[in-house]
This record gives sequence, C-alpha cells and structure tokens, in this order.
Amino acid sequence: MLIFRITGLSVENRCGENLYQIKNIPFFSYGLNYDDIVKAITEDSDLDPEIIDVVETNGHQTLRIIFTDDKSKAEHIAIIESIRNEHIGYEGWDEDQFSLNVTPLGNYDEFFDKLEELELQGILSFETCEQFIEGSFDAELEDSENG
Repeated sequence: MLIFRITGLSVENRCGENLYQIKNIPFFSYGLNYDDIVKAITEDSDLDPEIIDVVETNGHQTLRIIFTDDKSKAEHIAIIESIRNEHIGYEGWDEDQFSLNVTPLGNYDEFFDKLEELELQGILSFETCEQFIEGSFDAELEDSENG
C-alpha cells in the first residue's frame, strides 16, 4: 500500500471515518488537489494522517511553479497576481516556489497558456500535478519499488 503524509488534514477537515477534505494546495504530491476527499489513517495522534486513497475529487487542478529569475518574493507574487483571477488561488513555499489551485470555475487552459508564455520568457518553470503513477502520489516510484 502506498501512503502519503500531507499537512492540513485535521479534525476540522474530517468528513467521515478516516475521511478528510484537503483544505490547502498540495505542494509535493501528484494526484491530490484542493477540496479532494481522501481516506487517511494515523496510528499516532501527534502525526498528520497518511493518505491512502482519493475517495472523491471536486474538480480543482493543481499547478506548481518555480521562478527562475532573481526577483524577490513580492515581485513573484505581483507576477502571479497579474495573470490570475478570482478562480485561481496560490500558496508560497519560499520566495521562488508556489503551488496554484485552479477552481472548477477557472479556465485551466487559459491560465496554462499564460504560464507557458512566462516559461518561454525565462521567468519561471512550471508543472502540472495530475497523478503519474496509479496508486501513488509521487512522480516516480522509489528505488525499493523499482526492484
């Protein structure tokens, strides 16, 4: 069984036995999005639950960007603000890396095109965050799983 630990799963997000609704924009996972309902377990109440399955998706899509220029975090936020609308949210990891949420009402393709333009200008690099490996929230299998 493949599991994934994500912060933001708490009692406040519980929506059933071992079911949680993700209420942040996942940063280091694939196939998990804002508002998804996931099955997660924990054997230690001091740790965040570990996700074992996505039970329900709610139409949100995640993108991650890393700025490749030497601008400040405030300047990077200004760039994001200049291309987003009310249907696109974001969270920052540091001054260069951001995770973006496109809501079901957002125009994913239009926003993708804007990011692609900025990538061609050398301002940033970005990736989509759909699931790459069935049953996993990673981009590739770990060495022990590769055999």
